[in-house]
Amino acid sequence: SKKNKKHDVLSLSDLHLSTKESAIVQKVLYCPQHQKNELDYYCETCNQIICLYCTVKDHVGHKHELVDKMATEHRNMLMKIFTPVEEMSKSLTKAEADIVSTLEK
Repeated sequence: SKKNKKHDVLSLSDLHLSTKESAIVQKVLYCPQHQKNELDYYCETCNQIICLYCTVKDHVGHKHELVDKMATEHRNMLMKIFTPVEEMSKSLTKAEADIVSTLEK
């Protein structure tokens, strides 16, 4: 995995691992508005991670879910998208090798 200023970039093989199996260390992030509260919720309305206090103060009436649940859902969605792309990439690599082999004869 690669480090970016605001997030880690994972390889597809890292993404294939479940959260418990991955070697990625989970950092505890705290709310910038409510510094003692962990960012445990995802506000789907605002597309941001928030704390419990934010859900009842700043994000009332918004659709929120636990971060872990949303992470699992997004990971599963990405796997559905990337698996066929990965398979196509393997097919194209094989096709390229076949073309090169044919041209060398």
